[in-house]
Amino acid sequence: MPNPTLALSLEERQAAEQLLVDYARLVDHGDVAGFAALFGDDGVLAFGGKEISTPAKLTKFAERSPSGTHLQALAVFERAEDGTVRAESAFHFITNDKQSVIAGWYHDVLTPRGATFVFARREIEIRTL
Repeated sequence: MPNPTLALSLEERQAAEQLLVDYARLVDHGDVAGFAALFGDDGVLAFGGKEISTPAKLTKFAERSPSGTHLQALAVFERAEDGTVRAESAFHFITNDKQSVIAGWYHDVLTPRGATFVFARREIEIRTL
């Protein structure tokens, strides 16, 4: 049973959802600087055994990402004892040339930054290629 003292407020939930939406929107629209800014100072993007963890490397990742469209399911959020927020959501990514559809799960740790959140860690679990 969830601990009600750890529940997210409506404002926190909206801020967390906005972060997840911004991830897809910014990378899909080619805003590489905006994309990199979604990660905290020590934020990590992990996938396929790799970890990307500096603004310069996150920017390069976004620059090299294939163009396409992310489709993301609603996320489930849970506050951890340390104050971070855990999130899980399913996704599909369809390349613009329609040659590739990738599906999987995002496993996130979000850190508060003022009235918003940033990624402390986003792990991409690819289930299909």
